[in-house]
Formats: sequence, C-alpha cells, structure tokens
Amino acid sequence: MTWTVSAPARLHFGLIDLTGDHGRIDGGAGVAIERPRVVVRAGRGRGRLRMPPETADQARALADRLRIDLAAIDVELISRFPSHVGLGSHTQLALALGTVMCRAAGQVRSVREIARAAGRGGTSGIGVNVFTAGGLVVDGGHAFGPGKEKESCLPSSASRAGVAPLLARSQLPEAWRFALVTPGTERGAHGKREVELFEEAFPLPAAETGEVCRHVLLELMPGAAAGDLELFGRGLSALQRVGFKRREVGLQPEPIRQLLDVMTEAGAAGAGLSSFGPTVYAIAGDQERAAAAVAAAHEHLARHGIAAEGWTAAPDTMGAVIEER
Repeated sequence: MTWTVSAPARLHFGLIDLTGDHGRIDGGAGVAIERPRVVVRAGRGRGRLRMPPETADQARALADRLRIDLAAIDVELISRFPSHVGLGSHTQLALALGTVMCRAAGQVRSVREIARAAGRGGTSGIGVNVFTAGGLVVDGGHAFGPGKEKESCLPSSASRAGVAPLLARSQLPEAWRFALVTPGTERGAHGKREVELFEEAFPLPAAETGEVCRHVLLELMPGAAAGDLELFGRGLSALQRVGFKRREVGLQPEPIRQLLDVMTEAGAAGAGLSSFGPTVYAIAGDQERAAAAVAAAHEHLARHGIAAEGWTAAPDTMGAVIEER
C-alpha cells in the first residue's frame, strides 16, 4: 500500500496586522494555485529516503517529532518547486511529508498537528489552510501580549505559536487565471534576515493596519464572493502600497517593482508580490489575458537582462490531493 500527496503552491497576498494594539498580531490573506505542486509518496518499506540530503534531514526530524519509525517505511520526493521564491515551498513540503509518513505508519494525524510538529503556521496560516482545501483564505492571526500565543513579532520560521485560525475561505471563479513570473534575482528574505525585517517593521502604524483590513474585507473577500474581477484586482494592487507588504515590495530591485505596473498595463486586473518574492503575480479574467501579462513581464525583464520563469495557473479549489494505492 502506498500513499501519494500532491499539494498546491500558494500566493501570499500579505500580513494584516503588525501593530498588535488590539491584542492580536499577524493575520493574512492568500490563495492556492493549481501549479506548481509538491508531490511526495510513501509506503511500507525498509527506511529508504529517495530525496536530496537536506529534504531527507527534514523528513527525519519531522518523523522524530511525530514518533514515526522511518526504518519501516520508504519515502520518495517526486517533485517540488524552489524555496524562498514566495510560493510556500517549505510549508507544503513539510505537510506533504508529514501526511504520507503518517499514513504509511498507520497514524491518524490532523493537518494542524503535522503543521505544529513541523513548526509551520506560527505567523501566517495561509499555507496550512490552503493545504487543507485550497481557495482564497483569510486567517485571524495570534493572541498577542505577555503570556499570550506570541509576545514578539516574528516570522513563522522563528515562531512557536500554533496555526492561525481560519476565518474565511471562498473559491475564485473558474475562468480567472493567475499570471506568474519568478525572476532569476536574489531569493526572498529568509532566516536571520527575515527575523530582522519583522523586528524592524514592528509596530506598524495603526492607520496602515486599518487600511489593510479594509482592502481585505471590502475588496478581496467580496470581489471573490461576487466574482467581481475589477474589485478583487483593485484590492490586490492596493495592498502593495500599505502595511508590511509595502516594505516587502520595497526590498525588490526596481525592475521587479515595475512588473506590477507592466502586468496590469498588459490587461491584468491587479498585481502583487507574493510574500518576500521575488515571484510576482497578476490576476486576469481568462487565460488569454493572463498569458499576455506573462509575455509582457518577460519582455520587460529581458530589457533589463533578467532571466525569469513565467507561467499561468488556475486557482486551486481542492488543496492537497491524497491518493491511496
């Protein structure tokens, strides 16, 4: 018996609250996309780990925390996408590994249990929540203050808080498409530098946090629910100019920042930077407009001597797919 998990990438639209004056911090909005995907397979075996050494180390550490005997199962990494480019690779890989290893070992574990064991979701709950069922998701962050879930402003990689609660999930219209470009520039902030950026930004002005909330609650969420592409796209673009997302965008080289305008001028309804980047995305009403936005992005980057990978993707409506054979 073998189990295979295929998990979607995610786009992180932005964190909501890095102010903390209302007793909560973090919160965020994001969406699952159909591709690229992480695919992992596991079954009863002899302890073989068919994957790169760093992934094998991750699997061993996770198995130890989940109390799984790796000597009795085989685990194979079939495909993954690059890390630190804004697509949520680490969370999706950790959850996929944990899920197939638990199945192969005969364990019943929830996604949230696996996420906690993997140390994921301590700031943003987007990756964990899209793994569960895809869609556009908004999470509610963490209780903040002395003796609470979080006492300081830290990214997920440095936080011990649990997974942020899911506040809302909705599915985008089937015809909508994302245009995506990952420039071959420096990868997004991570590790010590990511921690420093959070510490430098906190606390953000309450007025900025309030503006982020309005864009999420009054543009992104109703735009998705009503299938209003113009409203949804306007919310995405507006988020790039306020809150912590404005700081993330500001870290990018000028040609990358310019992609936001390049892709909307090519016909997309809105554009943004996913997480710390460098992946830039745009939302369009159909495949043709999304492809045009990708082509315009490639042309723009080529003029600056920057290579890039570009593609289009539909919104993912299912989250991780588990197959048993």
